[in-house]
Amino acid sequence: MKPNKWIVLLLSLLVVASLAGCGTKTSNTDGQNLTVNIGYIKNVAPSYLAKEKGFVEKQFAAKGAKVNWVEFQTGPEEFEALSANHIDFLACGNTPVIVAQAAGIDFKIISLYSSGLKNNVLLLPKDSPIKSIQELKDKKIAVAKGSTSYNLIYRALDQAGLQPSDVKLIQLAPSEAKPAFENGTVDAWGIWEPFISTEQATVGAKILVSGEDLKMPSPNFTVASTKFAKEHPEFVELYLKALDEAVAWQTQNQNEAVDLYAQVLKLDKAIVANIVKNTDFRNDPVSDDYIKEHQKTADTLYDLGGVKNKVEVAKVIDNTFITRAKQETKTN
Repeated sequence: MKPNKWIVLLLSLLVVASLAGCGTKTSNTDGQNLTVNIGYIKNVAPSYLAKEKGFVEKQFAAKGAKVNWVEFQTGPEEFEALSANHIDFLACGNTPVIVAQAAGIDFKIISLYSSGLKNNVLLLPKDSPIKSIQELKDKKIAVAKGSTSYNLIYRALDQAGLQPSDVKLIQLAPSEAKPAFENGTVDAWGIWEPFISTEQATVGAKILVSGEDLKMPSPNFTVASTKFAKEHPEFVELYLKALDEAVAWQTQNQNEAVDLYAQVLKLDKAIVANIVKNTDFRNDPVSDDYIKEHQKTADTLYDLGGVKNKVEVAKVIDNTFITRAKQETKTN
């Protein structure tokens, strides 16, 4: 008995639809029509170098994906964009990460890119009479809210026996804090590179205390949206491979790296060379020691009222991507 021609036609259409669906899935997995949005801050960092050298585009091109770079001034601004699904990756210091976790933003820390020991400080004007943290009582301190320098100030005050309420924290983005610091509107500035070296070289600013002085690492992390990491794990690994390329390139080409940063950041080469010296580039799994330090920072911020919710930092750390990326690099 011959099958009904309508049944045959229906089955044929179902097969075609099924194959089309498989094709679409493969296309998405391979990155066709995928644009990956990456947040960045103009700074001496693996992600910024990878941007300027085109390492990410090279890694993604093999899979057919495109890259869109989105510039920000601070880490908290990056996390706002990640929360709104406007970016898929970002790189920033520990405090914005803790604030974001406490706020319930869904993300994963996928690698460590710097210890941050030397590139977070409290700056003083050249002629400031202040000699100690205790002398900051009742003084005005500029700082970007939720930044790594915010944490430095909290920890410095805590070690000196002061409360955050003992000083006047003025919430200013770096572009606003710079003129306030230079014209004397504020007494001190909690800030990071490249502003540290720039202010030292141009207006004679001096460091009151640094993360190294406090024996307080301010680790910097590479972060991915949890949603993106689940949907495109292969691109997380490719991005980390691009960062590995950036770290290796800077290690092997330090003079060229200084020239590149000086050009794009519009800074004097001597200033950039000092920034590079103060920044320990890496792209590694987050070790237990750094997890403990990160937890200590989170607990301190909670105890001092910097964040409203207590967090367990290990819950957002995922070393599987960086481990796989490095293993694949070794075998290739």
